[in-house]
Amino acid sequence: TSEIDKLQQEAIDFEREARDAREIAHKKNCENIAALKALYRKELGDAHKKHDLAMEQVRASEEVLDSKLEELKHANQEVCKAQESHEQAKKQLSDSRKEHVKKVAD
Repeated sequence: TSEIDKLQQEAIDFEREARDAREIAHKKNCENIAALKALYRKELGDAHKKHDLAMEQVRASEEVLDSKLEELKHANQEVCKAQESHEQAKKQLSDSRKEHVKKVAD
């Protein structure tokens, strides 16, 4: 019976050690899961911040491009006006030459 008692005690000790090991493993798993969740939340937050910053830069670039486009439109209008003025001046010069030639011929 002493041998049986000893074996029973060993079985109880073994079960206790196994239970303790399971509890430790469970606790470690929970800690690891919590750490991974925290890391995920941090990385996700960082990614959102980077995305928001990039979107701000895109909006700023769009504003600059819109402003430059308006400047180009205005400059283009000025060029068109200058071309029209140039064409009118050429026509006036041509008309003046014709009149001069006509006067000289008369």
